[in-house]
Amino acid sequence: MKIVKYLLSAAALLSFGACNHEGDEIVIAQTEPSFTAHSDVVVNKTTEAEDFTLVWSPAKFGYKTDVEYTVGAEYGEQSIVLGSTSATYFSTTNMALLSQFAIEEAGEYDITFNLSAVTPAGETAEAKPMVVKFVYDIPVVVEEAYLYIVGDYQGWDPAGSCSRLKLHADNKYYGFVNLPEGGTYEFKFCAEQSWDGTNYGLKDGVLSTEADAGNFKADAAGLLYIVFDAVNATYEMTPITYVGLIGDAVGGWDNDKAQFEFDAQNNVWVANAPVEAGKNFKIRFNQIWDLTDLGGDVADLQFKGSDIAATETGSGVFTLNLFDFPYTLDIVVTPGEGPVTPDPDPDPSGDVYHLVGGFNGWDIADTTYEFKEAASNGYLVVKNVPMTMVDYTVDGEGWKIAFNHDWSNPNYSSEGLVELGVPTLFKQTSLNSGLAAEGNYDFYFNPETKYVIVVEAGAQDPTGGSSSDEPAEHEGFRIYVENKANYSPIYAYVWTDGGENLFGAWPGTQLSDYEDINGVRYYYADLSEEHANKNFQIIFNNNAGQQTPNSEVFTLTKDFFFVAEAGAPAYEANTTPVIPTFYVAGDCTGWGDIGMTDLSETLHVLKQMQFAANQGFKVKYPGTWDNCFGAPDTNPIAIGTPFGAVQPGENVTIGTAGTYDIYFNSATKQICVVETGSASPF
Repeated sequence: MKIVKYLLSAAALLSFGACNHEGDEIVIAQTEPSFTAHSDVVVNKTTEAEDFTLVWSPAKFGYKTDVEYTVGAEYGEQSIVLGSTSATYFSTTNMALLSQFAIEEAGEYDITFNLSAVTPAGETAEAKPMVVKFVYDIPVVVEEAYLYIVGDYQGWDPAGSCSRLKLHADNKYYGFVNLPEGGTYEFKFCAEQSWDGTNYGLKDGVLSTEADAGNFKADAAGLLYIVFDAVNATYEMTPITYVGLIGDAVGGWDNDKAQFEFDAQNNVWVANAPVEAGKNFKIRFNQIWDLTDLGGDVADLQFKGSDIAATETGSGVFTLNLFDFPYTLDIVVTPGEGPVTPDPDPDPSGDVYHLVGGFNGWDIADTTYEFKEAASNGYLVVKNVPMTMVDYTVDGEGWKIAFNHDWSNPNYSSEGLVELGVPTLFKQTSLNSGLAAEGNYDFYFNPETKYVIVVEAGAQDPTGGSSSDEPAEHEGFRIYVENKANYSPIYAYVWTDGGENLFGAWPGTQLSDYEDINGVRYYYADLSEEHANKNFQIIFNNNAGQQTPNSEVFTLTKDFFFVAEAGAPAYEANTTPVIPTFYVAGDCTGWGDIGMTDLSETLHVLKQMQFAANQGFKVKYPGTWDNCFGAPDTNPIAIGTPFGAVQPGENVTIGTAGTYDIYFNSATKQICVVETGSASPF
């Protein structure tokens, strides 16, 4: 806006009356309004009715005039006008604001605010948009609803006592059922405690509510974790092989510290563990976090609930009810010392390791079974040990390797059954080891690597592999692998580009033979000369869900020395690990490949991808359709909820238009799509 001032005095008018002079032109710049910075807003039951106020500096147009401000907001594809005012602030309530965007689920939401100013003369100015993060912390109230699990485990009686699935905020049902030995392992899901309501079974392998639908059937007896989605007609049944206690209250968060055993007589799960007051713990399943866990109130345990606080110190007996809701945990503590956190490994060159267990009454002071005699390749041995009470699943039985006859020192276990003649990695844990049968055995232990080999008493020394600087002579070709992934046992699955499986079908061949070369232990398998010059790839695995990605293609012209390392394809020992590159291809990329960013060796992300409603994508490695990951079905996925990807799978379909971040966990083969700006789901 320009203002022209003529500063002419009367004298000047007289003096210059005959002259024509223009006045000096003064330009006054327009000033845009500017938002005052706003902190993050937490919206919960206490703050939902509180005012949310935006404040800004006034717009200036170079002259005095009225100004009308219009305040707007944007979230996702939605854009709304909040209101107009002549003041330099605007207020609404936290809940009123979120309601205008139909935000109902707990989470973090970035809302963009904009501001425009206009004068009666039609002149305008705009503020720079401002983003405010809202943390919505009001749980969704879900109508209490259940599906009844009716089967031969409870006499096929819908009105009888049974396990149930419970409806949660994501509109899915979750729960456990324990199927005893000797049954058919068959069941159905019923919406009512009768056959008169909606009943879910299987027809031609597909979820069905028809009267002639067949039963669900588990592969074996045991505990099942079930996720049931009636809306999208999908379900998942995961066998639970391990129910554990984990947390600093019971010894640490590094791994499970005690295992629950099923008490069939009382239909509960029981674990024993030292516990320390003032610290926390949780219950988890299959020794992983990705499946589910239980926490929160011990009188009503919740899936993915908060940490459970221990209130007493001593020897704890934990009794867990998983038969029906509410899931509960009863804790009885005998006062005493809590768990002892293991010290770092001592110097293996001094002091003594020894066996202790049910066979000797768990007498930690017993010096009979010390590892004193040297074997080969760094192993020590104690021979002809009369092993009784070897069942590690029974309280008081099993065995461990202890150090210096003191429970405050580290002690080691395989956390399960030890196979004779197979090197087994032992770890610091509260769990015990076991053997398949009672008898007399020789025990070989390497204090450096913590590997143990058990053989029948008098058998040949199993540690006598080559320890030279060069590999032993052999015919044909040999595949060696350094087991940095600590697979126990370790398998090699090898195939040619012609589709030939050199060691048979998955998981391939178990590697038990080894050589110590230049101080490195290599397990190996032999290939004959007939495979010379063939191109092959290899995957190392433990036949229990853990594996390396596909190696690069190799031509068999020599012995190969591989490294099996978690998160990386198998790579040659003298090369740098190959970190897999993953790509996204879909409607958001025009079905071209866009590389994902590696957040770690196993976690990858592609951010700010635009999707229209019901568009899809897949994750690819290494950029070809031969290795791609998709969804198990064609239904739109749940935003913010990880799911297990399958190969090749269907397109991962996003139901609602918006901007999203795509995460892929290459270790667990899970995909999760979140709204852009949300925290990582992994």
